[in-house]
Amino acid sequence: MIKSKISGTNELKREIEKIVKSLDAPMVSVGIHDDAVDPPDGEINMATLGAVHEFGNDKIPARPWLLRGFNSGRREYLAMLEDGINETVQKGTDIRKTFNAIGVMAVGKVQLFITALKTPANSDITIARKKGADNPLIYTGAMKNSVNYKLHDGRLEEGL
Repeated sequence: MIKSKISGTNELKREIEKIVKSLDAPMVSVGIHDDAVDPPDGEINMATLGAVHEFGNDKIPARPWLLRGFNSGRREYLAMLEDGINETVQKGTDIRKTFNAIGVMAVGKVQLFITALKTPANSDITIARKKGADNPLIYTGAMKNSVNYKLHDGRLEEGL
């Protein structure tokens, strides 16, 4: 049975990676994927919009939503992973079930973070353009609703 404490993060990460690899587990990516529906104005695609908000640009301040939102559930993901590994080893269940559950939880954590983020605040001009809405990352909800997860076999080549 695997049991962990979050103290030696790098050691724990290496140990979990070894176990997960031995179980032929998928990788989970969480964010706005290339198949997300683009904003109706068509100026940029949804993934680019998400990146602009995450990192900022010359006109928009950075409002990190993806990594911070994802990281807000680290302890819960670890507990789910421990339980899933134990169940897979002891009962022979499919580890993909655990990774799907982690993906669903991570999407929820990111979306909650997007909703709760208040700073840096929108400018008065942006609030007026958004007809009084002042949540920095939500106007139509399209970006928040574009956050999803995917399971991948093998290593990921792109993403944050």
